[in-house]
Amino acid sequence: MMRPALLLSVAFAFVAAPASAAALRIDKLEKLPSLDGVPGEWPRELGKLGATKGTASAADLSGKAAVAYDDKDVYIAVDVTDDVFKGGAGGDRVELTLVVGSQETTVVLVPGLPGKSAGKATVGGADVKGAKVVEAPRKGGWTLEAKVPWSAIAGASTLRVGLRGGVFVHDVDGGSVDAVIGTHNTQQGSSLPAILTTPEQALTDGLIKDKKLSSSPAFQGTANVVGDGMLERVMVFDNYLVVLGPTFRKGTEYYYADMNVSGSAMKVLGLETRDLDGDGRHDLVFRKRFTKSGSKTSRDVLQAQSFGTADTPEVVFIHEIGITNPKGNITNEVGFSSENNTTVITIRPGAAKGLEEATYDEPREASFDGLLLPWGSIESQTYKWKGKGFTKASEKTRAKPAGATETPVAPPTPEKPPAAPPPPDTAKVYALYKKDRGISGSARFDLSGDLEGDTKIERVVVHDAKAPELAVFGPGHKKGAGYSFTTLPFASGSDIKNVSLRDATGDKKAEIVVRGVLKAKGPKNEEVEREIELVYRVSAEGVKRVFGAEVGRAMGKNKIIGSIAYESQKGSFFVVLSAGKAVGFTKESYPFNQDTSAVGGLEPLLLPWSDTKTLRYKWTGSGFEKQ
Repeated sequence: MMRPALLLSVAFAFVAAPASAAALRIDKLEKLPSLDGVPGEWPRELGKLGATKGTASAADLSGKAAVAYDDKDVYIAVDVTDDVFKGGAGGDRVELTLVVGSQETTVVLVPGLPGKSAGKATVGGADVKGAKVVEAPRKGGWTLEAKVPWSAIAGASTLRVGLRGGVFVHDVDGGSVDAVIGTHNTQQGSSLPAILTTPEQALTDGLIKDKKLSSSPAFQGTANVVGDGMLERVMVFDNYLVVLGPTFRKGTEYYYADMNVSGSAMKVLGLETRDLDGDGRHDLVFRKRFTKSGSKTSRDVLQAQSFGTADTPEVVFIHEIGITNPKGNITNEVGFSSENNTTVITIRPGAAKGLEEATYDEPREASFDGLLLPWGSIESQTYKWKGKGFTKASEKTRAKPAGATETPVAPPTPEKPPAAPPPPDTAKVYALYKKDRGISGSARFDLSGDLEGDTKIERVVVHDAKAPELAVFGPGHKKGAGYSFTTLPFASGSDIKNVSLRDATGDKKAEIVVRGVLKAKGPKNEEVEREIELVYRVSAEGVKRVFGAEVGRAMGKNKIIGSIAYESQKGSFFVVLSAGKAVGFTKESYPFNQDTSAVGGLEPLLLPWSDTKTLRYKWTGSGFEKQ
């Protein structure tokens, strides 16, 4: 796995512990320890334990410990300096306390008597099935290795992030505990510090540190958002959305997204999780406030995002629900109900404060359904789940006031059939996009091709705004009246090397292929340039990334140059990554390991000396899947 300094997307958050409590770091194992009682192949050096109860000299009682885990078990290792080792029931013991949500479990690890009895693990006095405890007395002390199934930990069947806990060694020289050392100064569950798993460590060391974010999220929740039964944590730090779970992205990466919009200040007003489409997975429902640069008007938006079966979310609903300016505000009412196991969203005009019909002059939102005005003709709009998102199911107009009469109208005079409406003005859509996004100047890249829907030609532009972004519009996209856009993961437009169009999926429509460079810091703080290639697909719903891979890496004049190709065989379409060549680097001098899975949503760069020479990804209709 790539070293954490270069991870682009990795980890989730934790329940905050008291400020004085240092978090315990535990690592997901790629290779299991031998469990022979002598710690020797652990991913992290055992950490020093401090005194928590009683007094003793270092020779009488001192020690080190480490905790690790995989998908089935929790592993514990201790190395104890102890003038008297007393194994068996009533003797020395190790206790692992884990707090999962509101449930606390203490696992007692009892060393055996060498040659007489085996060690054992108990919870609440009962032996833990599937556990293993192996001790190894040594001169001046003893060591121990153990594994405990996650099934023995209350609450861990669905939740394994946001944990708290500690490891404690109890020294029994006589008939009672003489002293205790541990990772914290108390074993009381409510006071134990956070436990950072592998992805949580990466979040702390990566995004939070790099962006100088507070370690306490503004919003957080726990829900099953990707659908394997395990719970993920969903958080918002400043303007960053972060999602992580014990099996999400193999439990080693986190997803994050910068929710900022170029040209506007964005603030998250609320976040909740709910199952919108009845698939058993929860979706994310945001309330966001946008204020354009230089404007005194703020607009509130209700936005729903769904992971579906992917590891990145897509917007499935968006509606303007509020506006505030110096004169007052309007707030729409939002209702959620259930129908046929799916959610129905209803928007109503609500009330206005300080704003009146006669003087209201705010422009109407054009890129998605806009604010309902209290004096407008619409009484409510209802949206229902259809396919991969919400569509408007009905719109109710206001009834005429009681007693109102209609003025008789003479039968209309037959007229000539109306002329065909003028074709969509894509220039106006482009101008609208630039105005909405606060963009000026010409595009860095400007291409045209048949990207979706009918045979009309769409236009693709890439602008170097506050953050580089790609936009699509045209006479056949969103009926020629709207645009779609997505931000690109580059620091500036100069990092984008090329944008091209090609049919990578075999649907006779072109995909957008973006090549660029991500910059990061290496193990010795040197600059590392990661060359990546991204493939985006356009549909009526918007622009979606369907593939991404690292295809090169450089440190100064030294480079690894990989290969990427687009192939078709017997009606199937593939992306093929191949090992390339090294310039300046050797296997011994290259400072990174061969990644074996996607890192930050990017498929791995294949090294010239890797055992794997080729990786193939087949188009499935919604994405490219590794063969």
